[in-house]
Amino acid sequence: MLAGCGGGQPLSKRAYGQKVQTVYLGIKQAFAGSSTKVGSLHELAARVQVAQKELRKAASELDDVIPPKDVKEPHETLVKAMRDYAGDLDRLRSAADRGDAQAVERFNQSIPDNEAVKEMSDAAEEMIMRGYDLGPFKPG
Repeated sequence: MLAGCGGGQPLSKRAYGQKVQTVYLGIKQAFAGSSTKVGSLHELAARVQVAQKELRKAASELDDVIPPKDVKEPHETLVKAMRDYAGDLDRLRSAADRGDAQAVERFNQSIPDNEAVKEMSDAAEEMIMRGYDLGPFKPG
């Protein structure tokens, strides 16, 4: 097992919160680059692909740690929701690749109702309610 991956033991509450914060920073940076305010829809498609890779990487990084027992369930939900949303973004990337601005707009309007987004938010909220400091990863 890699150093920092828990060594077979659950991470401490503090270490787990820091891991989530670190992983979230990469996601936040990737999504900052996937704004739909880009020069072209093809550029958007490339940026969305980067964001998808970062989401999948983050999910894998979190999946590699053993969370504290009191957040095992929301941890698993968070990891799954990250992977699910990365998959959901295929629709946005495909629409952008096709140059379909209306489909891009429909996708953007659907984000607040996206099940994976809701699950990520709910999982983070549950962890925060249990006293975990997730830094900027706050439920929306």
